[in-house]
Amino acid sequence: MRQRFFSICLFLQAFSILSTYAEVTINGLKYELDVKYTISYCLDANDYYSDEVNEGYVRNHESRISVEGCATVTGSTSSNPSSVDIPSTITYQGKTYKVTSIKPWAFRFVSTTKSNLTSVSIGSNVEFIGSGAFYGTSIQKITIPAGIKEIGSDFKFGYGAFGGCSDLKQVTFKTTQLRHIPICCFAGTAITSITIPEGVSHIEAGAFGGCTKLTQVTLPTTLHTIGNSAFKNCEALTSITIPKGCHIIGDEAFMNAYVLAKVSLPSTLISIGLKAFNDTKIHTNYLASSNTTCSVNNCLLFGGDYHGEKNFTSIPSGTVLIAAGALQYVKKTNISIPSSVKYIGAQPNLNSYFTATEGAYYLGDCLIRVTSNASTTLNVKSNTRVIADYAFSDASQVTTIKLPNTVKYVGIYAMAGDRTVNIPTSLITVGDKAFSGNQYSVSALPTNITYIGDDAFSGKDGKRSTIESLSLSTKVTYWGECSFRWLYINDITIGNGISVIPKAAFYGSSKLKNISLPQSLVTIEKSAFFDKQDWASSTSSITDASQIESIETIVIPNSVKTIGDYAFKNRFILDLTIGAAVTEIGYEAFDMWLSLSRSLWDKFNPTLTFISSTPPKAYCYNGQGEAFSYYLEWEVGDYDNQKYAAEVFVPCDAVDK
Repeated sequence: MRQRFFSICLFLQAFSILSTYAEVTINGLKYELDVKYTISYCLDANDYYSDEVNEGYVRNHESRISVEGCATVTGSTSSNPSSVDIPSTITYQGKTYKVTSIKPWAFRFVSTTKSNLTSVSIGSNVEFIGSGAFYGTSIQKITIPAGIKEIGSDFKFGYGAFGGCSDLKQVTFKTTQLRHIPICCFAGTAITSITIPEGVSHIEAGAFGGCTKLTQVTLPTTLHTIGNSAFKNCEALTSITIPKGCHIIGDEAFMNAYVLAKVSLPSTLISIGLKAFNDTKIHTNYLASSNTTCSVNNCLLFGGDYHGEKNFTSIPSGTVLIAAGALQYVKKTNISIPSSVKYIGAQPNLNSYFTATEGAYYLGDCLIRVTSNASTTLNVKSNTRVIADYAFSDASQVTTIKLPNTVKYVGIYAMAGDRTVNIPTSLITVGDKAFSGNQYSVSALPTNITYIGDDAFSGKDGKRSTIESLSLSTKVTYWGECSFRWLYINDITIGNGISVIPKAAFYGSSKLKNISLPQSLVTIEKSAFFDKQDWASSTSSITDASQIESIETIVIPNSVKTIGDYAFKNRFILDLTIGAAVTEIGYEAFDMWLSLSRSLWDKFNPTLTFISSTPPKAYCYNGQGEAFSYYLEWEVGDYDNQKYAAEVFVPCDAVDK
């Protein structure tokens, strides 16, 4: 029984089939053309053996090279077109290109005159819609096709892809691959109802802000965050049900939704931001009533009033969450706090009924806010159980925080910043960015953690913290994007029952030696284990195997279906096994930029094994990046037993013809 190997060494050659990024015009639309190069091979009785591969170059495989084109729509030849029909494919010089993306600002219309663009259709191969792509146009309806994976964000100017389309009345989502509705995406449109598709986890800031005709919103069960001002000034919205599983409602999220009289809040919420429901019917009805507090589903939204007419002296029994700003009108010194309270929003304007101790405001066993009067080292009180959202945001002078092992619930952004902290073993909930940017060192995560927010424990490049052995148990009901990025981690064990490794979860974390993945895992999202490769910043200096950070073995379980773009980029994996259920390996998922001498490479001899009889495709969308960019032996089984194929996507200029 002989094994067969196929080796690739990606040295640059002066050969290419097509130049990338060619600009062409077809049927009134402008495109940038790109190419995806493919080397395919099939193992059978007539296939090639490793002794027919000379120094990793493919010899005489000309018939096995193919090119698949990709195109980006960049705009129209008309300055003010009346319709845009984006096709699934285009043909140029006899070659077919899939239309996969729409460039940012491609059809944006900013003028004192009105846009003529009323009709847009988007082809089935489009995966990306750029920020501001249709901003300010007169389109009346749009269907977001099934292939869309991302809609771009414009953090600087807030130009949403469909923002400012004041005639847009109907939006239909066919995709379930979208994770974020980005900043101001549909702001200022005329939509009357919207159903956000399953799969979306974040509705970002201002996404539907100013949609004054919006009366009905259906939210997905996958939702995690409703961002700041996401539905602000939605003046016709009368009710909203926040689904179970949603954890965060941002500042002013529903502010000025004047007729919003009914909201259903889930038990999973951990944070409600400042003025989230101010100037809604819920708010005005409360102000007009004799009630001293306003709670919904054990969430305290309002207490007292700015006129001082409501005698707010107690927090309702059974309260679990106190919204940001809800305590600013308290009218009692040493107000008691129920033991049921787990989460407290930011409280920036505490009145004279509160007294600071060593520069810190406490309410019972809850740390509410730390002031600029606190010393550089703060010893948090020994019985503290809850730390409120943004607790240290006004205390940049505090550089060392000492937490007792009684702290269970830490709010969003609670201690974020360049500070030295300890991680209490008692932790249960850790909000978004709770320890972000902090310096700490622990041997393991606390065992009782059930919630880990976005960026919860993330370090920063240049000042990394350490979790020696990171194990996530089945107790964890949620863990967010970027939660453990920029850390030093030796071992990672993902517990059985966890189905998704979030986007950029371990981005940039180094010193990693072992990764163990569970049989319950289905998806490894984009950049999940991406490494910045600090240890190989100068490949010419690598002369010994001890200089290379390598992972001995990774087995992608048979349950995994998708491995996202850049998922393991720059991880030097010596023995990689891809499970039978994987159908797609994303762009540069295992890309590794490393140049080694042949003698040093032979000390490692990494291998890749496909369990499936039909191994998945690994994608590369331009001639400047590769699926694998070092010597890699693809171990695909025994001579007597094989009839299956694999495809490896690499630049054509890596092939010696």
